[in-house]
Amino acid sequence: MRKKHRRLILSTRPLNAGSSLVPGLAAGHSATSTVRYNMRNQRLAEVSVDTFTPEKRSKVMAAIHGRNTAPEMHIRTMLHRIGYRYRLHYKNLPGTPDLVFPGRKCVIFVHGCFWHGHTCRRAALPATNVSFWSEKIGKNRQRDERTVCVLQAEGWRVLIVWQCEMKDVMDLQANLTQFLGPTDRNRREDQAKCSIS
Repeated sequence: MRKKHRRLILSTRPLNAGSSLVPGLAAGHSATSTVRYNMRNQRLAEVSVDTFTPEKRSKVMAAIHGRNTAPEMHIRTMLHRIGYRYRLHYKNLPGTPDLVFPGRKCVIFVHGCFWHGHTCRRAALPATNVSFWSEKIGKNRQRDERTVCVLQAEGWRVLIVWQCEMKDVMDLQANLTQFLGPTDRNRREDQAKCSIS
């Protein structure tokens, strides 16, 4: 006897105030629901996705800043612990790099996978308003490419660290030290050894 496979069909529709799915949804608020249907077109479940007003969503998105993010703080702590010293958000350089090593002519950008359009799974576009997000992320990628080209033309070495690369700490530390070279502490020790000999 063959088993019948049930296939789910998803449908997305906007919700208005007074919807039974989102209790307390005030006038002027909107939400989106995803409705699941089986093959017999029977409704299985509805899941609310967004309960903010467009103004509130705008405020939430505007509160996301590009400085002092958790991945950036993680890298800064790691590099400082190893012995590297750097400048933060140097405005005199194109793109305002997150970490600048002036003596080494090196800059590091710490990019969030979503906002800068990485090719990992974290960079998946939202299901709603796809044209807006694809255009926005595309412009971010173009700006990043221009910034890297200008910095390299001025003689700077550029490293981009992606948010998804934070998982493997040992590999990340090895990449950073390979890019930056010996620490200031190691340089001083080497110079002291040479002056003694």
